[in-house]
Amino acid sequence: MKVFQAMKKHTAKSLEQQIEKLLAKLTLDEKLCLIRGRTDFNTGDVPRLGIEGIRTSDGPQGVRLEDGRTTTALPCGQALSCTFSPKSAEKAGRLLGRECRALGVQALLGPGMNLMRTPLNGRSFEYFGEDPRLCGETAAAWIAGLQSVKVAPCLKHYCFNDQEADRTIIDVECPDRAAREIYIRPFEIAVQKADPWAFMNSYNKYRGQWTSHSAYLNDILCKEYGATGAMIPDWGGVHGMPEAINGGTSIQSSTKVDPARDKRELKLLAEGKIDRARFDDSVRRALRLYFRVGAFDADDPKERALQKRCEESFRSQEHQDLARRAAEEGFVMVKNDGLLPFRGKTVAVVGPLVEVKHAMSDKDTDLRWHGGSGAVKAAREITPLEGFRRVFGEENVITGANAAEVAAKADIVV
Repeated sequence: MKVFQAMKKHTAKSLEQQIEKLLAKLTLDEKLCLIRGRTDFNTGDVPRLGIEGIRTSDGPQGVRLEDGRTTTALPCGQALSCTFSPKSAEKAGRLLGRECRALGVQALLGPGMNLMRTPLNGRSFEYFGEDPRLCGETAAAWIAGLQSVKVAPCLKHYCFNDQEADRTIIDVECPDRAAREIYIRPFEIAVQKADPWAFMNSYNKYRGQWTSHSAYLNDILCKEYGATGAMIPDWGGVHGMPEAINGGTSIQSSTKVDPARDKRELKLLAEGKIDRARFDDSVRRALRLYFRVGAFDADDPKERALQKRCEESFRSQEHQDLARRAAEEGFVMVKNDGLLPFRGKTVAVVGPLVEVKHAMSDKDTDLRWHGGSGAVKAAREITPLEGFRRVFGEENVITGANAAEVAAKADIVV
């Protein structure tokens, strides 16, 4: 059995002791491996000590795999926040965690926690609304559900990624008070209520500095608020190893091992140009993440039993029903002005999207049309038109290319 392969469940104190024990056994080269990526979606490993890389996956609305396998599609973040129900959010997180484990994924790149500040933001559907408290409370519950089955979240994008246009190059200016009370506040709530295991730095700059290099921003989370999770920049979001480590970055997942570059960086470390305390803190946070997702618990009977339960529930009817209930709870009617009940009425379903699947169908390959990293290749999905026909009866639902003509024949138009 490999060193540390038989680590068991531990208290917070014993966890930190185990981390320090393992840290002392790592060489500098191995430490560098741990804070690198091994593949696009796998973190680094140290075979000598039995440390295998953590597999990550996109998917705030469902686990999105690069190999095309289908998973359960949940309502998007905007819809989930409209439930105003932390309980529903926690159930959604637990569902995602179970499907992650069934697929061999140990860290899910979500939830999306930026705010809907402009309707032109193409990622707004992923986020939990426009109110910082609603976002933070919903996210905290979602995170608790995911972590309950030992899958790590990666809260994104910290922070100010509230537009998609030029998001990799823009330089955000924001007063301290607005930053803390609006844009950072959801992350603060999540730290206080759920102690997330990982965070993702955004691509943009803040006051002239890349967020992944910003000790100011990262220290707000880690030193002021007490976040214990790993800081992981968005893929390609690191613009220099010394700057990233000195700024508080933990794991550079998209930066692969490169012997020549690593040799240069070890030289920078020896010369004091990379802060040694920051460097070791990066490794500690990486190790903490490995322990938390059960990387050393493969032989634990409780771990095997949990894994079996997750595999048995994967894409089950229970998961489909939970996703549907969450979507239903996200609908809010402010006033019923004669619209309900529908019974006995004809419904006109019109528009170019009535027969379009909004998640990815089995034939879809281009992520750009389905939400990018927020896309889900759904195990089951029906179109809006099919949904209305199922509920109201095919004879009561009319549709057609001429919207005005169709609408004139119906009691209700959607």
